[in-house]
Amino acid sequence: MQNLKSKQLNFKNVMFSMAVIMLVWAVVWYPFYYFVFPKDLSTTMSDLIGISREYLRMLPAVLFFIYYKDSIKTNLKEIFSLKFNYKWFFIVLLFCIAYPCAVSYFTNGKIYFNPQETTLYNVVLWLSLGLCQEFVFRGWSYNAFKEVTSKKNAVIISSAFFSVSHWFAHFFMFFDNKFNLANFISVTIFTFVFGVAMCIFMIKTKNKSIVPLIIFHAVWDWLVTAAAH
Repeated sequence: MQNLKSKQLNFKNVMFSMAVIMLVWAVVWYPFYYFVFPKDLSTTMSDLIGISREYLRMLPAVLFFIYYKDSIKTNLKEIFSLKFNYKWFFIVLLFCIAYPCAVSYFTNGKIYFNPQETTLYNVVLWLSLGLCQEFVFRGWSYNAFKEVTSKKNAVIISSAFFSVSHWFAHFFMFFDNKFNLANFISVTIFTFVFGVAMCIFMIKTKNKSIVPLIIFHAVWDWLVTAAAH
């Protein structure tokens, strides 16, 4: 079994997989809109494209996971299992809800979330984004790197890729004259720390499932975005 793993999956192969994933990530960002679709699309069509984009970004990771399935110590069934540490799940989920609520309260004098950010579309979008990013960077990247290096290195490298994946949105802000260096740096640091925290949750609770991470990610992004408007 060890020989099979060494032939099928090594550090070089995992890095190559992440290079492919990041390339797709970049292409499916704004160029996906600017060069593929007309700018006068209906709101419904734009919403469908926005949601579909998330699953397109996840597709390469799914294919790599299937291709190297014999080299990974977990499988898709375990990754999407509902068996996980519910105690710590609810503790972390409470924090993900409480923090945006506190920010909203101190910003607005009351707990307020923009109704335009709490539509059904937003719920589906943030769940899709949470699913996409957690599968790519924790489901595939962390688990793959863990097979070819130490857990510590797997946490750091997968979190670094997760952080870099957020650079593309800032890069294309140059075209709209909206780039903000301070925001770019803060997002880079926060997303790296967020990635590390998600990995630590998996390690400390001995979970293989990324379902809790998908929910944390979706709830956090959704509420923070709604509270910021």
